[in-house]
Amino acid sequence: MAGKRAAILTEGGRNIGLGHLTRCLALAQGVIRAKFKVKFIVNGDKYAGSFLKKQKMTPIMMNWLSEKNKIKDIASSVDFVIVDSYKAPVSFYKRLSQSSLCSLAVDDYNRIVYPTDIVVSPSVYGDRLNYTMSTMSKYLLGKEYIILRKEFWKLPKKRIKKSIKDVFIFFGGKGYNRFMSKIISRLSQSYPGFRYHLVSCNGKKSGNFCFYPGLSAEEIRDLMSRCDLAISGGGQTLYELARMGVPTIGICFADNQKGNLEGLRAVGALHYAGRYNSPKILEKVEEAIKLYIPQKTRERSSILARETVDAKGVERIIKVCMDRVNSKRIILRLAQGKDCRDLWLWRKHFEVRRWCLNKEEIKYPQHRKWFVQRIKSRKTVMYIAENKEGIKIGQTRFEIEKKSAYINVNLNPLFFGKGLGNKIIGLTTNIFMKQNPRIKKIIAEIAEENIASEKAFVKAGYEFSGKNRKNGRNLVVFEFIKE
Repeated sequence: MAGKRAAILTEGGRNIGLGHLTRCLALAQGVIRAKFKVKFIVNGDKYAGSFLKKQKMTPIMMNWLSEKNKIKDIASSVDFVIVDSYKAPVSFYKRLSQSSLCSLAVDDYNRIVYPTDIVVSPSVYGDRLNYTMSTMSKYLLGKEYIILRKEFWKLPKKRIKKSIKDVFIFFGGKGYNRFMSKIISRLSQSYPGFRYHLVSCNGKKSGNFCFYPGLSAEEIRDLMSRCDLAISGGGQTLYELARMGVPTIGICFADNQKGNLEGLRAVGALHYAGRYNSPKILEKVEEAIKLYIPQKTRERSSILARETVDAKGVERIIKVCMDRVNSKRIILRLAQGKDCRDLWLWRKHFEVRRWCLNKEEIKYPQHRKWFVQRIKSRKTVMYIAENKEGIKIGQTRFEIEKKSAYINVNLNPLFFGKGLGNKIIGLTTNIFMKQNPRIKKIIAEIAEENIASEKAFVKAGYEFSGKNRKNGRNLVVFEFIKE
């Protein structure tokens, strides 16, 4: 693997998923800051591509859910993969985890049980979601992991003016234009003295209404800093406003926004007016504006918002990814003569012999003769897996028979129970298949009682194919078939 690399996968566009694009842009900025090269892969429309390019990020536009082999190759070529999706099924995450050194899922509402190395719920309510936690995954939940773009990382304290003059308005996708028209009509009558700044809306300046169809993050930040009040949907922009310390009236446009709005309301960081389609939503917005007229009310809201969102979420997330990668980084090489004795010592371990077809203890001269024959044979490929310190983790051996191969795995007993077996199996299987394109199938024969080994092969992408019996032992057979 050349250099430090990461991949980010998401979906979104003009009408839905804009928050996903913004959030993943922020993660990409954090990855780049940590000196990683990043592949930003988006399943989206032309708007998504142009939006990211304006933020100085060049995406790869691809329906990545349908490109299994391409994503598998990308995942196996980078240090870690981040997925922020409201579409990807559990099976996709399983394949991703099998191929990647470290996988991370960004989640808003405990959508599915994620079989990834890391699960992030970057919101004020994330630590209150009832996740089914796996001992194999690390969970980053709550406000400490709120994701913000780099333009919002370092900001001065918000100065709260005596009176409201400028109002920032943003609701997200194009699908909310009708509601935007209603609120414009209402505010122009009830508060005609304000200047209104409508973001992501097309239109010409009309009286005290200004329209901004395509702003960069810097331009949005600067506009927010000039405004005394905001009216916003409950998506990613809500956290940017909180970080800026702009007193905000929140409106819910989707079910997955409700937690953001209620969470920030609970700490006093905003006023939640309700759902955009509720009968009296416009009246509630007017009432909320009245509540924010006093300077002290806005000052208190600004302070509480800044205290809630500290802008270090991206930094914390990337650090956990890097730590996870460093702890699991596996370097592969072909077996050499110097490995002979270590493999013999591992084979002698009682827990290893317990699952071997031949449980008898093998003398070293016998083992050495066997080892020399194997590394010289064209029908045997043997890999040694090492960690970043050069300590041997285990070996994988492939015995070739025509267009198939039998796999044998042996771990260094020092690394038992650390969840590395499936990673070694997955990595060596993928490399062996690439280096031996004529091989169409790899077969694993496992002692029926060896449940841990069976699970490791399943996690590595092998599938159950039947049962067998050899040397008086019942075996379970798993196969990995080239797609």
